[in-house]
Amino acid sequence: MPTRYSIPTVSMQSHDSVASCQCSDPLPWSRLACTPVSLDAYSLDSVSVGPRKGRGSKRSYGNPGFDDEVTSHPMQYAALANFALDSELMTREFSSIPSVAVSAADVPPGAEDKNRYSNVLPLPETRVLLNGSSPVSCYINANYVTGPGNIKNYYIACQAPLPNTVDDFWQMIWEQNSRLIVMLTEYMENGVEKSYEYLPPSEISDSKRTFGDYQVVLKKREQHDKYAISTVQLINLRTRTWRELTHLWYFWPAKGVPDDYDSMIDFLTEMRGFMKIAQSAKEFDEDGVEVIYGDQHRSSFHKLSKLRSEDSNGGGGGVNVYSPARAEEQLRRNNDTLARMKASQDGEGVRPCVVVCSSGAGRSAAVIALDVGARALAAGAVDVPRVVRELRAQRAQSLANRHHYIFVYKVLSEYGNKLMGGGNDTI
Repeated sequence: MPTRYSIPTVSMQSHDSVASCQCSDPLPWSRLACTPVSLDAYSLDSVSVGPRKGRGSKRSYGNPGFDDEVTSHPMQYAALANFALDSELMTREFSSIPSVAVSAADVPPGAEDKNRYSNVLPLPETRVLLNGSSPVSCYINANYVTGPGNIKNYYIACQAPLPNTVDDFWQMIWEQNSRLIVMLTEYMENGVEKSYEYLPPSEISDSKRTFGDYQVVLKKREQHDKYAISTVQLINLRTRTWRELTHLWYFWPAKGVPDDYDSMIDFLTEMRGFMKIAQSAKEFDEDGVEVIYGDQHRSSFHKLSKLRSEDSNGGGGGVNVYSPARAEEQLRRNNDTLARMKASQDGEGVRPCVVVCSSGAGRSAAVIALDVGARALAAGAVDVPRVVRELRAQRAQSLANRHHYIFVYKVLSEYGNKLMGGGNDTI
């Protein structure tokens, strides 16, 4: 039977340490412009629960300073396999996990329409901040989530872009230096928009889209039965530098949860592999020259000497290539890029995996819980309710639907079966 213990304080990294924003404290606002969640209109991805009654805090169980009791149920594979067969026990355990809600007062006035759902709002303690000059320009509905090994900012759980936030989405990808996007919803499901179309549709006939300061180029798409792997070039039009990203898109059913557990395990394996690659991915300028960070002067003067060399050698067919104005422009671009990178690397330096679904709290939270849980199970034991509790302490409304919770158990059970049978390496 599950035991109870007092969970330690959850360590949250202030967004002030990972992004720069000259924003004043947000003031309360009285009316939401975004759409509330309804079971009739939306899939299970969007279902959320409210704060538990009897708690005075505006974020029930959301304040990391509280010493809340939470159900704990660490299990090795044999116990997990048996537990995952009993839907009633899993549902009872799910109901015992404290919920987390965010007050509308935590959203800056003017940013209301940047939220897809009125009851799925980002916790301010872990909210990602965009570089901007006002509370509204800094705001995006996304939260950092701690990953395996207690690595901070390993994931970003993010709602799917809206027409008025798609520029912000790509700005976040660039500023956080993320090289991996995991998408878990279709653009349209059952006639309802779940995400704005933020990727070009074809690598052949329609491969480019421009969003604000960023151009997105679809270079390659590899189709699998249940998911697609795409290579994306993200170009910063302001600095004229580019990066290569990987976009993993799982074809989650419009209703319910996937019934093919093997494909989800394969998807998690792909996700883990690309996350490793992401940490050493490079950045290039418009000439294809690698941009090197960490030594601003060396990088800048390398570009300057390159220009002088072209000039002295008569490069460009006799055209005077070097000019003080051009050199100054090159230095400005480099320095601007360095400043943006520093904002994202002042924290732990990890390049986060951005996990996206319609709400950023349903399917996204399920996949994050699976990734964390599978690694824990491979190491010996997994505590699913604790994983979910810690997820909710960083991304409110995470895994608020019991079907997602049961799905996590089912996939972990199948993964454990493969581990015990030698059919899978550790994810």
